[in-house]
Amino acid sequence: MIFIFSNHLWLIYVGSFFRGIAQVIILASSYAMALILMPPRERGKLFSYYNATLYLSWGLASTLIAGPIE
Repeated sequence: MIFIFSNHLWLIYVGSFFRGIAQVIILASSYAMALILMPPRERGKLFSYYNATLYLSWGLASTLIAGPIE
């Protein structure tokens, strides 16, 4: 919303700052939640699937690579 209604460049910087903070918090909490849900014996394999779907979950890569994994 800050990007849409901003008339000044400094408001865009503030919005980008808050967006970055939110992204870090969401990423850290999603790893913690995934760690709780995964059994210890299969954690390595499941984290590789999790990372593949997290970082390749957009565009053509998600259709060809991450889509069949999930």
